[in-house]
Amino acid sequence: MAMKVIGRCFLGLTVVVWLAMPVLANEENNEGTSVSSARNNRADELLESGLVKYQKNDYLGAIADYNAAIQIDPNYAAAYSNRGNAKAERGDRAGALTDFGRAIQLNPNDPVTYNNRGAVHWEMNNWAKAIADFDRALTLNSSYAKAYNNRGLAYLSSGNSSQALIDFTKAIEMNSQYGRAYYNRGDARERAGDRSGAKQDFQKAAELYQQQGRISDYQEAIKRVRRL
Repeated sequence: MAMKVIGRCFLGLTVVVWLAMPVLANEENNEGTSVSSARNNRADELLESGLVKYQKNDYLGAIADYNAAIQIDPNYAAAYSNRGNAKAERGDRAGALTDFGRAIQLNPNDPVTYNNRGAVHWEMNNWAKAIADFDRALTLNSSYAKAYNNRGLAYLSSGNSSQALIDFTKAIEMNSQYGRAYYNRGDARERAGDRSGAKQDFQKAAELYQQQGRISDYQEAIKRVRRL
């Protein structure tokens, strides 16, 4: 799941950020959250229905399903978390933060929700809060590639290029097929004056994007290669 954020590069809420700059990442909580064995099956069905609508960019429809799931089970952490993603996609950042906060209250051990809340803080230029959420996500899941990528973007946005490079490299170590992390590391390297390293990373990102059928991302990465 991805969340269009700015320009054309993602933090991606499995979230995402877009521009000719870095790329973020956000995710739907369709697993990994606490689930009461007594939960009404209808609430689970609504959660799944909401996820399908979200993936089709029907955010209002997804929110309606998550609202119904929460009405059935007011303590359904995943429903709050996913509703937060849908609200974020619609630009309702305050509503998204409220839902993520409630989801965390109900299930404080879900790294996905921390990652997605961090992505919203990133969109709002709240670098310290974003980094704190990505830190927490990584404490809960030390192999969470998207959280490393997103924290790298937050560090890069706040001017800490050296820490950003460390995080992008860590994201790549966790997932060698992570095109966004290569792209973002290329951006950080270019800013640091490492044109050769940046070109290599943009080329690798383009290769991965092409393999994955992500044509617009491939074209953007190729543009960055040609500029170097």
